[in-house]
Amino acid sequence: IIVIDEGKVLSVSEFVPNSEKEYFENISSYGIIDERSAQQLKEINTNKLNELIASQNKSVVLIETDDCVYCEKLKPILGKLSIQYSFDIYSLKLNEGNQIDVENELIELGFSDTKVVAPLVIVVGENQLLDYIVGLSDKSIYVDKFTELGVIR
Repeated sequence: IIVIDEGKVLSVSEFVPNSEKEYFENISSYGIIDERSAQQLKEINTNKLNELIASQNKSVVLIETDDCVYCEKLKPILGKLSIQYSFDIYSLKLNEGNQIDVENELIELGFSDTKVVAPLVIVVGENQLLDYIVGLSDKSIYVDKFTELGVIR
């Protein structure tokens, strides 16, 4: 595991966690994230997603699935960012009932992939998809993207 926070390497180890709890305990020892950070994400449905897209404000949405290990690792990172930089982050769970609708909505807004995969972090507002990040990335990637888009000031 390489622990990087805001572009600085804090630790390099051969630690392989046996569980999510062990993963969070190891990462928490660096003061980067903890399990409570994940609770900062506000769960939404597709109706709320449409409201966020239509809003004049820019919003960050994590699109996730129940069985996504990377989503679970990303939620506390995004939660910490929402606390650190004082903005809301929303979470939309994909399921059989809403996946096609979400995919169609994003493709209509300019999403270049034909299928939504989790985790997917999107920034929406002003009736458009402003940008997105597919997969789990380093915290600094999200900070840079959110700053570039004006979510973080």
